[in-house]
Amino acid sequence: RCVSNFITELHLSDISFLSQLTVLRLSQNRMQCLDISVFKFNQDLEYLDLSHNQLQTILCHP
Repeated sequence: RCVSNFITELHLSDISFLSQLTVLRLSQNRMQCLDISVFKFNQDLEYLDLSHNQLQTILCHP
């Protein structure tokens, strides 16, 4: 749970070691852009809360 921590970015190195992560709450931060490739090692992720951020861009690379 990383709620209200003023997070502005999420990098692959931040969560790649959490391969069995199923829930990630990043609400109430300051994220403006998210590259969904950061989740490529989190195949078990079922719930992602990005509410109350400042998201303007979500990048998706094949």
